[in-house]
Amino acid sequence: MSDKSRKGSLLGTLFKAVLGLVVLLAAVFFGGALMLPADYNYERSVVIAADRARIHKDVGDLRNWEHWGPWKAEDPQMTWTYSEKSGEVGSWTEWNSPKSGKGRIELTRVSEHSGIEYRMSFNGEDAGSGVIRYEAAPQDATKVTWVWKGSLGYEPMNRWFHKLGGSMINEMFDKGLGGIKNRAEAKK
Repeated sequence: MSDKSRKGSLLGTLFKAVLGLVVLLAAVFFGGALMLPADYNYERSVVIAADRARIHKDVGDLRNWEHWGPWKAEDPQMTWTYSEKSGEVGSWTEWNSPKSGKGRIELTRVSEHSGIEYRMSFNGEDAGSGVIRYEAAPQDATKVTWVWKGSLGYEPMNRWFHKLGGSMINEMFDKGLGGIKNRAEAKK
């Protein structure tokens, strides 16, 4: 066998191995995504030594979210715009971030007693719905629970992102709830 035919045989074997690896990785990526949940639901809570009215001043008015949320610390160049009305159904905020893109939140339910509900979009795509709920807690405190949920359909990248990035979202919620707690308890 000549050197030329050995080289051709070696290249052919190498090509087949690389092609097999690519096919295997694609099967794992797409097949694995099929096995991941099509829906997401993040939920975090904190108990705050403050009444619901004090908490609602920061949560119910979207103009205050940039003061307690973790987003400005993550991206100081983020800019916010707001609807004329504030703290009522239909109020909205839009943000633009060089780091994470554009988004919008619109309030769909507002109650000083029980909390708020909202719809969210990122870069023009539906990003699910959210709730920040207030409940009575011992010693005249308030339990505040932040929920974000939605459906991914069959989008492998989104399914993998939520599977692998869920801890980042929980961390963001914990920072935001900590910001609400710090502001509400400082206003005593």
